[in-house]
Amino acid sequence: MTETLHDVMNDYGADAYLLTVGTNGPHTSLVTLNWQEGRLACTLGKSAARNVASQPNVSLLWPPLETGGYSIVVNALITIAENDPHPVASLTLTKAVFHRAGARPEGSTGPCPNDCKPISI
Repeated sequence: MTETLHDVMNDYGADAYLLTVGTNGPHTSLVTLNWQEGRLACTLGKSAARNVASQPNVSLLWPPLETGGYSIVVNALITIAENDPHPVASLTLTKAVFHRAGARPEGSTGPCPNDCKPISI
């Protein structure tokens, strides 16, 4: 059975790295996520808010909990839900996976050639 992102976040926590792209290249920021009406939301800094205004496709990354463990990678479409006093973003999730380096295990249903397992969103 595939785990849900909501359940996985109980183990990995609410803090993740948000990866955005702007005219000056990629930008990484640490955000604290929370669930609001079935979507993830977070407050953005100035650089991330500026980037998502023109490039709304983003990724979230949770590092592994232990050496050799799985990272979580989530792709999403982000919109600014409110802008006062700080930008608050709402994320429409499009894909989520556990990912770690190494050969794809036999019988894997993951979407990539590495050790990758889907997470239900």
